[in-house]
Amino acid sequence: MKITMNTRTFLLGLTTLAGLGLAALVFSHLGVFGFSGESTPFEKMSEMADFVYAPEPGETLAYRFSLDSESVLSPEIFSAGNSHAPSPAGKNADETKLAMKTSGDLFLKFYPPENKGGNIRVAGAVADYEQTLNDATPIYARAVTYPFVFEMNPKGYLSGFRFTHGIPEEAKSVIWNILYTMQTACPKGKGDTWRTREIDTSGQYQANYSFSPKGGNDREFTVNKVKEKYLKSNAADNDMNPLLRASTVRIEESRAETLVPAKGAWIIKTRLKESTVMESGKKQLGKSDVIFTAERADKQPPTAFAATFGEALSALSSQRWFKEKYSITDSILDKQSRNLDLNDALKVFLDMRKSLASADRRKAEAFMLNYLRLFPKAAFDLIKAMDADPKKERFSHENQLLLWQLIAEAGHEDAQKAVIDAVTNTAYSDLTHMRAMAYVHSFEYPEDFMLDALWNAYGALDKQSSDKTVKELTTMALYAIGGLGSVDKLNDSLKPEVGKSLVENLRKTKDTAEQITLLEAIGNYGGSDVLSQVEPYFSSKDERVRMASFNALRRMDDPAAFDAFTGHYDKETSQNVKSAALKLLPGMTPSEKMMAWSGKEVLTVTEADDQEALTKVLGENMKTWPDNEKHLRALLSKKPSNMVKKTVYRYVAP
Repeated sequence: MKITMNTRTFLLGLTTLAGLGLAALVFSHLGVFGFSGESTPFEKMSEMADFVYAPEPGETLAYRFSLDSESVLSPEIFSAGNSHAPSPAGKNADETKLAMKTSGDLFLKFYPPENKGGNIRVAGAVADYEQTLNDATPIYARAVTYPFVFEMNPKGYLSGFRFTHGIPEEAKSVIWNILYTMQTACPKGKGDTWRTREIDTSGQYQANYSFSPKGGNDREFTVNKVKEKYLKSNAADNDMNPLLRASTVRIEESRAETLVPAKGAWIIKTRLKESTVMESGKKQLGKSDVIFTAERADKQPPTAFAATFGEALSALSSQRWFKEKYSITDSILDKQSRNLDLNDALKVFLDMRKSLASADRRKAEAFMLNYLRLFPKAAFDLIKAMDADPKKERFSHENQLLLWQLIAEAGHEDAQKAVIDAVTNTAYSDLTHMRAMAYVHSFEYPEDFMLDALWNAYGALDKQSSDKTVKELTTMALYAIGGLGSVDKLNDSLKPEVGKSLVENLRKTKDTAEQITLLEAIGNYGGSDVLSQVEPYFSSKDERVRMASFNALRRMDDPAAFDAFTGHYDKETSQNVKSAALKLLPGMTPSEKMMAWSGKEVLTVTEADDQEALTKVLGENMKTWPDNEKHLRALLSKKPSNMVKKTVYRYVAP
């Protein structure tokens, strides 16, 4: 399993557990940790060496874990201009010191394999979780407590991690690291020592295991694990900067001692100390010390696990995280903001925005976003402040657009209500109405009330005069309604309601202009569930309606949508409509069938614009379908226009 991580996850990884993040800078002294218990002669361990994990179906385990980590990072790690990089601590600005402490309860429930002899399936959850990074609680910490699942084979290798939909990568990294640090592999056969190749969030490493002569009995015994060296680093796949791509993780010392049951579900307790250094050539990028412990606890999970693994898996699609994350704020920024009214906060924001340094401008955005989440009602007052500045004396055009964007990014219910209010409130200027309508569909998780609110706004506008601004707002309202259900929105329960409402209004209207706008709004929606209701409009006598019908298909991620596209394209008699349809094709979901059709059609069409549109389809997807090159070279042999040749040469060599 290959774990991909973004920049923020990398920075978290520098300070969490052994094998963390991209570089796993876990640096400490070799330790020997004994567990209490009746001593078992080393010779007797050989008799028990062929052990496997065998949890009972439905068995639940609880562990109490803790981590202490201190890291020192060189400034080169942050040279990619990462806005999430921590500020250097202390007087030495040439290095960044990070201290992390975490603790919590880990609960696991074991389910039988899907097939006989298959992997054991496990549901997990973390509770009573506390984490500080340089004495501040990271903004993602709450997400660590959301459910997850994974698989474990009888030899103890973990794989197949799946998490609650949408939680931050940093939270996933914490969970990965806890479980991978606890991973203790069983031997392949009887013997006192064994060697493994394992993975963690840093890459693939080689580990040596041995039974400890220090302790054990007939029911449990101690296993030593020494991580010897990394064989492959995930940093090679990271494009943050060349130093990281060329970096290696050198393990100076490593030891984990784990108490393992002679027969049982999983480990009893473990203690790890490990020392690693991250290097790039002769340059040391960082070092870290870490101590990790985990031990079984007599506790019950605060929320009961699902009865079946299928139910546990289904629970991961819960939308609960998206609702909660809009109320999570940064503790450091909270201290800066808590005693500021909106005017004071805007002064801080605007002062930082005046800086030419990109880092300061990004800090301004983070500050204002945090303020809008800390004080949700501030979204209403912020819109009023912008409406009161029509001449841009206080807010530049750029800053106004950014503030609207930050209101949408704040995401919570109050922000959405504030924007809807700005759409409908007659006290606001036309400019504010237009801005609000432009951003109303930008919310990541639109609340259910947004759909009715926009339809009400559309109905009210439709009854007003034929004023140009009103007409434009009416069109924007339908586009925004479609956008509420687009594929990138996270409120899955709202999406089908968006589609239903659009086709219902499409069916009712006889007005050609409204039909066109509704079909284009369905294009914003992109759900294939309304395909059958769209198809009758391909038979319209009005070319504009037929063009809009092709537009309605452009985001439908369904083979049937492309079949409808080609079927109606082949029947279409108007060259204008066919050309308009081909311009939409590059935005549709690519498929092998699309490539084959485009390869034939590019040699049939004669209009330069049509050839260019099909060239883009073939060229942009040539890595996946290499045969597309032969179609483009065949087009060149037909001596197309210089404009088309130039487009072809973007994808193939002359």
